[in-house]
Amino acid sequence: MSKSYQPTLLAALSFLAALSLLYYIFYLTESSTYVNSKWTELPRMSRNDLSVSNSSSESTKSTRPLQKVILYWSKGGWFKGGQAGHPGKCGNCPIVRDRQRLTDPDTAAVIFPFETNTVLDYPQNNSRRADQLYIWWSVESPSITQSVHIRKKIDLRDIEDNYFNGTITCRKDSLIPGFLQNPLQQIEMGGLPSEKNLTLLLAKKNKTAIWFASNCNSGSNGARRIRISEQLIADGLSVDRFGRCFNNRESTPKRNSKEFFKMIEPYRFYLAFENSLHCRGYITEKFFTNGLMAGAVPIVSGATREDYKQVAPPHSYIHVEDFNSTKELVEYLKYLESNETAYAEYFAWRTLKQKDHYPYGRYAGFCALCRALYGISVNDTRTYTEIYGRDGEKYDHKIGFPFKEKVVLKSLHDWWYGTASKDCLHIDKVD
Repeated sequence: MSKSYQPTLLAALSFLAALSLLYYIFYLTESSTYVNSKWTELPRMSRNDLSVSNSSSESTKSTRPLQKVILYWSKGGWFKGGQAGHPGKCGNCPIVRDRQRLTDPDTAAVIFPFETNTVLDYPQNNSRRADQLYIWWSVESPSITQSVHIRKKIDLRDIEDNYFNGTITCRKDSLIPGFLQNPLQQIEMGGLPSEKNLTLLLAKKNKTAIWFASNCNSGSNGARRIRISEQLIADGLSVDRFGRCFNNRESTPKRNSKEFFKMIEPYRFYLAFENSLHCRGYITEKFFTNGLMAGAVPIVSGATREDYKQVAPPHSYIHVEDFNSTKELVEYLKYLESNETAYAEYFAWRTLKQKDHYPYGRYAGFCALCRALYGISVNDTRTYTEIYGRDGEKYDHKIGFPFKEKVVLKSLHDWWYGTASKDCLHIDKVD
């Protein structure tokens, strides 16, 4: 090759090298931009959560939803978020508080707690997706929410009609049940002895009645239950009372602790007095945990006889309203103290199998909501894993809600307060 061609050839090679380098840089930049833009368009989830099929790429375009996000619509309150129960039982439902995620495609439900929102704080109804559940949630009875709403100047009548299409409350006609307790299941989960041999349980009983109370004046049964306990004592019943209402809060162990159950263990009866009177379905841990689980016969006041019959093991409690007076009730309790056979009949339910107790295997609250978002009925006792597999590989994203129809509330106020009894909404105060 002649020397005259060498500069030209070198220049050409340099030009091609530079062009190749520019193309390579351009390709990397564009590819990175493309990939990053695709990631930002995906629902907010970990990249490690993305499922990859071994078949053609076409089949990955319609993969199942990897999570059903529940947005907790509140600027304050005690609830901090987390996971809606164990994923293997409930499904993968992160509970978040980032309001920017309202329109995310993986946000399947929005929870509105009763106590923290004014109506002006609600998102516009016309901005919601048709496939989203807007859930009104209350762990309290109408008696308590009424007081909170009055104090915070929240009027449910200000909410536009047909805004909520779901509820989680104590009421049986809620879309999702707020409370479901299987006493034997709870005993096992709490690590407490089920004690099929009732002789062992009864041998520990050497005291009469106990009560923990720290809410002294709120609710339609708040002050009333204090008066009932005082009348029981006046009529001759030995009752040891603990909590803020009795100025000995420091003597009360932490609820659900080993010390808590140990303290109740020697008592024959527990005063499971709710703070609300005749509020539909409002039966709380005072009955299930402090009474049944702890091994004391609950003496109940609050819900109606019919409400207790629907959720309690047979012959497991004593209702105040079954007696004409507190004196008559005290006489019956003293009879049970003196007759071990009659007293033991209140524990016969403990000898049964878990599956024989409603609501065995059923779920409530946020777990039940998560399951519903995956199309699982509240009456289906199988776990999420049993239905869809450990990684949800059997889940079909076309599966809809397990409801015959969503409970669209024309008026939340009328549904919650309009159907409550006068006893429930009565404001009772300590004299």
